[in-house]
This record gives sequence, C-alpha cells and structure tokens, in this order.
Amino acid sequence: MDLRPRLTLLMLLAVLLAGPLVTSCAALRPSEAPGESSAAAALMEAVYQSLVLEDLAHELRTQEDGFSLDVHYDWVNRSQASLVIPPNTDYARPYYVLGAWHEWIERLDGAAIPGAPDWMRQEGARYSIAGGVLVLDFVPGRNRLLTGERIPVMRSVDLADFPSGRYRYTVEYERLDTDLAEGHLLGDWSVEFELP
Repeated sequence: MDLRPRLTLLMLLAVLLAGPLVTSCAALRPSEAPGESSAAAALMEAVYQSLVLEDLAHELRTQEDGFSLDVHYDWVNRSQASLVIPPNTDYARPYYVLGAWHEWIERLDGAAIPGAPDWMRQEGARYSIAGGVLVLDFVPGRNRLLTGERIPVMRSVDLADFPSGRYRYTVEYERLDTDLAEGHLLGDWSVEFELP
C-alpha cells in the first residue's frame, strides 16, 4: 500500500464563479473552543510558513484545433520537521487542509482573452483556470506531511481559441479565510510562454 498522500483538489466551481474562494470559506467554518482554535491556528501557521511550490514547468502542445498548455509543479514541505495538519471539519467529512490555491492565466500586454471559455472568471486582465481548498487525502490515521515530502500536481489547459501572443500562468498559495490575520497571499509563482 502506498502511504504517500494523494493530492485532492476540491473544485468548488460555483464558489469560484461567484468570487474568490478565500472570501467564501468563513461561512463554512463552525465556531471552535478558544483552545482548539489557538492550537489549530499554530499548526496552520507552521504549514503556511513551510509549504512552497517548486519545479513549476510547462509544455505547450499542439492539438488538432490549436494548442494546449501542460503545467506541472510540486507542493513541498521545506521545514526541518514533519508538519502536523489539523483536521478541518467544515465539510461533509474531516479533511487535512493545507490552505487555498488559485491558478490564473493572462496576456502580458494586458488585453482581454476573447477565446476564454465562459466558466473562466475574469479579474482585471487575469482569468481563473482553477482554484479551491488544497486538501491532503491521507491513509487513515496519517495526518503529517514529512520533511521534504513532495505532492505533484499536473494540469492541462485548452488554449484552442486563445489569440497568439505572450502569456503568464500564475499559481497562488493563500491562507484560508479564517486565518487572515496577516493577509491571504502567501506566495505566487509564474511562468511565461509564447502562443504562436
């Protein structure tokens, strides 16, 4: 049995279309006893300070009706110790939540993307590709992310109707709405590419 965690990305599409996920999670979180909240907050702060994105890479592929973009990256625990992930009971079953994430695409000249599908929410010049709550789905009883442990992510984005030009693809890591004491954005990573 493989004991490594699988990365489960909860796609809350309805929430994403309505607005940023990190501003929508507060209503889902039940009130907790002060001691529980402090302990969970301390554990989450360790996660926020230790989880980083590494090895962001992309490959532009030709397909019958245009191009697609394959994006690969790893979430990595860069602390010197294992991270204990507190259970989050905001959902139908408890999950081990690492924070929130969002992926965006934009043209470098700031122009609109007329070929973007209707489901892509636009925020300024950026278009939402994906986002939600970053959840680790562990085997029962395991709630730790080991030192140096890597969680690979792969995504393919259809660019068939996108106009030619230079683009930027960005991945953002954010605090959950309930942990906003120091602002929500923890880090962002991007790659640029040319669409012929």
